[in-house]
Amino acid sequence: MKKENKNNLRSFRYSDRVAEILEGFDGDSMNAKFENLVLYCFDGLEDKKKEYERLDNLIVDSRKTWRELGDTLYVVGDMVKELNSIRRRIEELSKELGVVEKACYKE
Repeated sequence: MKKENKNNLRSFRYSDRVAEILEGFDGDSMNAKFENLVLYCFDGLEDKKKEYERLDNLIVDSRKTWRELGDTLYVVGDMVKELNSIRRRIEELSKELGVVEKACYKE
């Protein structure tokens, strides 16, 4: 990492939780830890945004696919109902044809 001049002198208070996070971060001093944490978060932000956009697009595409599959399933369901109706009508006609055949053979 390039050594930069540190011309900004500030003092600030922070919570115990922030202290734990800072103390766990890489660096030889609290100032170095703070700087490394800020740079890590800032530099990683663009990658996280890109990953978020990629996952968001994936979700949008998946929802579209599921909607299309649902529409197709609805159409297939209607076709099955229609085919069952046709099957029942064929069975009815077959019975009626059997009655007609019996009547024809009796004569």
